[in-house]
Amino acid sequence: MIQKELKQYLDEVDLLFKQNLPQDAERILLSASDVYPESVTILNRLAQFYADNRKGNKFREVITKIRKLQKGELTGYQHMLMRQHIRQTADWEKQQEEITWFRNHLTAECVPFYVMATPCSEEEFLIIYGDIMMHLD
Repeated sequence: MIQKELKQYLDEVDLLFKQNLPQDAERILLSASDVYPESVTILNRLAQFYADNRKGNKFREVITKIRKLQKGELTGYQHMLMRQHIRQTADWEKQQEEITWFRNHLTAECVPFYVMATPCSEEEFLIIYGDIMMHLD
């Protein structure tokens, strides 16, 4: 039942974004986060919204909630949002922290564009693209 209700929130948010009504979408996401305060799915959408709309303080609040729920860990997707936020705010100290995290988590599942936007050595590049090429055979 909960998943169905959560999906309804997300469907409504998607529709509002398609209708170019981002403030209404934000309102629905905030309502959903009140109803489901531990839903990382809702928090991910809020983080993406705040990163896309350069709302740094709100973005940091949501990422902090996500980190607490995930016991300090972030997923690759959440790190990608962090990198977007870091580039927008020019927080180069955090940038180095994100690059270090990325290098410690190199896998074939890394999003290629995320890899391309990250300074990496030829060896690191080949780890990812070599694995991808092996899966294409």
